[in-house]
Amino acid sequence: MKLSSDRSSAAITDPKVMLHLANKEGITDLEALFIMKKELVMAFKDSTENRKRLKILTQLLMKSDVNKK
Repeated sequence: MKLSSDRSSAAITDPKVMLHLANKEGITDLEALFIMKKELVMAFKDSTENRKRLKILTQLLMKSDVNKK
């Protein structure tokens, strides 16, 4: 769903993404509600190319605050 002012009154997405897009679109009256917190599950076909992608993704997640509690 594309965030755009006056388009929709609700959206389900990552709160950081929603707040970033709202800021970019100039939307100031946005409230993020957390209904539930779930882990992200990803599946990759076991291939050389995907192992490289998984390594990069793992490194990026380790650098971010995703694993911090």
